[in-house]
Amino acid sequence: MEATEQVLLNETAVLLGKSPHFDLGLTQNALPAPLSVPAAGIPADLLANRPDVRAAGLRLHAAEWEIASARADRLPAITLTAQAEYASDQFNTLFDNWLANLAAGLTGPVFDGHRRAAEVDRVRAVAEERLALYEQTVMQAVRDVENSLVNGEKQQAYLDATQKQLTIAKMTLQQAKERYQNGIVDYLTVLTSLLNVQSLERSLVQRQADLLLYQVALSRTLGGSWYTTIVQREGKKG
Repeated sequence: MEATEQVLLNETAVLLGKSPHFDLGLTQNALPAPLSVPAAGIPADLLANRPDVRAAGLRLHAAEWEIASARADRLPAITLTAQAEYASDQFNTLFDNWLANLAAGLTGPVFDGHRRAAEVDRVRAVAEERLALYEQTVMQAVRDVENSLVNGEKQQAYLDATQKQLTIAKMTLQQAKERYQNGIVDYLTVLTSLLNVQSLERSLVQRQADLLLYQVALSRTLGGSWYTTIVQREGKKG
């Protein structure tokens, strides 16, 4: 475990542009507390921070046809949650309206009084293809965020259940000790209860770490700055 820890510290140092064995100043012995996901959900416009969404939007905007509504900050006006509330007719309507607004923004330049009709058709086809790719990219981004949210929520529930198990196991251990001291049971009963407590303690730490990994995945699916952005927005509202 110590070797694995040092290997990971070396990899982190290199990722930060430092040499291996660089002192990163990591002195915390406990796992960091996970960030809280807003109860109201995460606005879909934060997907604009994702490199793939931005790239698809820029490719769409770079088409030779002007697409006025294709900027990355004009994403569907939906809120992403772990409850999959968007999976309804209302969501489909919102998304279809958003896509229709993008498609309505397709306008074309005049090519010599429409004498070059074939070129006009070609450029329009390119724009429509990039519009379809942009739609697919945004939908995949929504899927990624929803997956990260539901994984995090269920992992938290799993963590809570493990904590309850551990609490009960500690009570059982204490009762086993008392019964052993009173000569009711042998020491094997105490050892069995102790092993159960220690196993649950290890499981609890692992599940806490898994929850943090799901939050890392959520941060990646949102382009990395989602929490700071939401905190700033909430501060402005307040």
